[in-house]
Amino acid sequence: MDDLDGPEVAKTIYKELFKGGPFDPDDVPYALDAAVQSLRARKLPPSRWATYIHMGV
Repeated sequence: MDDLDGPEVAKTIYKELFKGGPFDPDDVPYALDAAVQSLRARKLPPSRWATYIHMGV
């Protein structure tokens, strides 16, 4: 996990979580997926995006 990616991932996750109204915990994995997809779109190696996984209920 690269330290440079953390702020971008967090920004994308929070933007996704609060874009459509009240917070819904069911949206967390989708927000993380959007953040990972933004890293992948930049053609970064898997070592930069594959470490972000959702482990939750």
